[in-house]
Amino acid sequence: LLAKGDLAGARAALERALSRDANAAGVRESLSDLYVRVGNANGALEMLAPLVEKAVGRGERGVAVEMLNLILRVDSAHTPTLERLVALYSRLNEETNILSSMSSLAEAHVAKGQYEKAAEVLDKLIQREPQNAQHRTKLQFVRSQMGGVDTMPARPQASVPVAPLSMEIEEAAWVDGCGRFTSFRIVVLPLLRP
Repeated sequence: LLAKGDLAGARAALERALSRDANAAGVRESLSDLYVRVGNANGALEMLAPLVEKAVGRGERGVAVEMLNLILRVDSAHTPTLERLVALYSRLNEETNILSSMSSLAEAHVAKGQYEKAAEVLDKLIQREPQNAQHRTKLQFVRSQMGGVDTMPARPQASVPVAPLSMEIEEAAWVDGCGRFTSFRIVVLPLLRP
């Protein structure tokens, strides 16, 4: 039916097959592909969610991630899929991927005008990566869109007399991947020299 272009007929046949065996992986994959073709990201996720869980249970991390990415290729701002991806990376304890998918999730919420949800995600990002000034800037923007008062904690002040620009330079080092100690050693100490 798919080869003939009869998407409605193919969908009906696949849904009948799924009603007979809800665990049929091949049927779920075909139906999710069909849903992706017609732009039904929610339907595709509903079909793939059990398969993702089974793949994770078998230790097939790449298969699980790829299934979710199939949906994101069609709708990169599909928040339920992004939330699943964050949860998957959290279970796998992959910090870099957690941060990346959380950032995408925050952007998706902002794009949809879901500022409260975006603020929640950005707060979590700041907790995980407090040195990242970009997250703080996004959160300030989101809060301004919500009409609320910025309640972010103040930036820590330098405890030694340092040139005013050094904190900004140090933050730039953090954004570039330096930790606190490395940025202090590479940025602040050289500025303290006479």
